Amino acid sequence: MTGSAPAPLDRLGTAIAWTFGSLLVFSLWAVSCGWTHNLLDAHGFRQTQTAISTYYLLKGSSVLAYETPVLGPPWSIPFEFPLYQWLVALAVAVLDLNIESAGRLVSVSFFYLSFISIFSVLGVLHIGRNQRLIVLSFILSSPLYLFWSRTFMIESAALFLSVTFLALFMRVFERWSPLAGFSALLIGCLGGMVKITTFYGFAAAAAAFAACTMWRDRTITVRRVACAGCLLGVPVLATMMWTSFADAHKALNPFAGFVRSAALHRWTFGTLEQRFALDPTWSVITVRAIWDASGSPGVYATLASILWSKRYFAHYSICIGVYLVAMLTFANLHVVHEYYAYATGIFIIAAQGFAICSLLEGSRRQQIVGTTMMFVLIALSLRAYLTGQNQIQQAENPGIVRFAGRIEELSRPEDVLLVYGFDWSPELPYYAKRRALMVRVPGELSPDIVAAARRRIVEQGFGVGPLIACRLSEPTLRVQLELWGLNPSTRVDVGGCAVYFANPTRFGAVPSSV
Repeated sequence: MTGSAPAPLDRLGTAIAWTFGSLLVFSLWAVSCGWTHNLLDAHGFRQTQTAISTYYLLKGSSVLAYETPVLGPPWSIPFEFPLYQWLVALAVAVLDLNIESAGRLVSVSFFYLSFISIFSVLGVLHIGRNQRLIVLSFILSSPLYLFWSRTFMIESAALFLSVTFLALFMRVFERWSPLAGFSALLIGCLGGMVKITTFYGFAAAAAAFAACTMWRDRTITVRRVACAGCLLGVPVLATMMWTSFADAHKALNPFAGFVRSAALHRWTFGTLEQRFALDPTWSVITVRAIWDASGSPGVYATLASILWSKRYFAHYSICIGVYLVAMLTFANLHVVHEYYAYATGIFIIAAQGFAICSLLEGSRRQQIVGTTMMFVLIALSLRAYLTGQNQIQQAENPGIVRFAGRIEELSRPEDVLLVYGFDWSPELPYYAKRRALMVRVPGELSPDIVAAARRRIVEQGFGVGPLIACRLSEPTLRVQLELWGLNPSTRVDVGGCAVYFANPTRFGAVPSSV
């Protein structure tokens, strides 16, 4: 897996550098679009889940058993290791930013910092400077990365940690260094605990690099095997320990059983049958995720080009292999959430880059084809972004913000919202600045469960209600009001939902609709 840049590619150096610089400027504009908008442009559920945890970190919640107060007390239902949330909270405190701006700033910063590690990975593979800039240019024009890198999510942080681990692993594997080894372990542990589904693909790439290196050298030594085993095994162990810690805290909440790791196993991995399904699984793998990452099906042309000019065929093949392994391992997640391609799309983009570089280092005819393909693929990618994701960024989605504002006006800071009809989405609690007990399945509530929930809420100094019911049948609604001891006469209609208060007199005369 080695190569060096010949003279013909060097003559394109100026054009490649200008292309990279122009795309870097363009990307800065792209990630800034919609900077002051709310977090509901795409997957508001997940963005506000991260944001509400950060909000309560700033309010003094535990830094490890951090609060995501949407399923009642106890409020802690930790998922990822909260490195991203800590940094956002720090940015709010130090830079005096609002939470949304701080979250986007941290996300974008991790995205650009990843370029340093990607550049390093390509350097270990002996890829020339111009070739590296080509790969980075494809990333800078990718609709997937231009859009999701500026959302309030952990994706770019997980990508940075994972690709930095890969860069350190590769250097340590080739030449041992205690400092680099320790750094690889630390970064690897953080990467796994922040998002194991992202780290997984890069761990697979690290294992492939180790195997290829030993195959190339025709030498398998105990030191190298132990080094690879330690660097890959310790982060997995750390992730398992974090998962156990998170599950222990989720177990304390009687409403959080469905988010424990055992309950999410099928949701995370999918089924064997799903992996063989042409639609949706293979449609996502071969069309949606690739289109999102590269902006067009033009990436399929690179398969023909790599077969024509085989210089980086091994690099190309390993990237495609890692992409497929990662996608198929977490099949259901990739089918349901398009943003999960953020962890794997980079392998498609790298493969595309290797294919173009292979042509540019070939014959005169191959260089002409490669140069044309490079600019056409970049243009198609930019077009896809400008006509797709950028339109979403420009047009702010009002979503639930106005509704949440009215709930905030009609409740007290110490009130715990009882919410029906929103699954367990934190969108309403986050924008209402209130804690909540999101009731996903009303039929599961019993008098004993409600009494215990009420007792926990009151013991922590909070108030019970108001109750917010959306898309709930009248018979079910009457049962729930009786369970919580709320008077039907206190009803206020807000945004098409029914809101009931435990003590409406503190607001004065409450109108029948708001």
